[in-house]
Amino acid sequence: MIELIRIALKDRKGVTAMEYAVIAAGLVVVVAFAADYLGQGIGNIFNQFSDWFRAKPGTLP
Repeated sequence: MIELIRIALKDRKGVTAMEYAVIAAGLVVVVAFAADYLGQGIGNIFNQFSDWFRAKPGTLP
């Protein structure tokens, strides 16, 4: 039993997988914040264009 624990502690494969998991989780957070920020900005641009288009005389209702 103690020998299995020693082998598990020496095995570095799990550490690498955990490092990749932490990096992937960080990227997910960054992408989520960027999408939220850009989504609001793009929505504002479309709303401004819509308001401008509605203000023009002789346009479609």
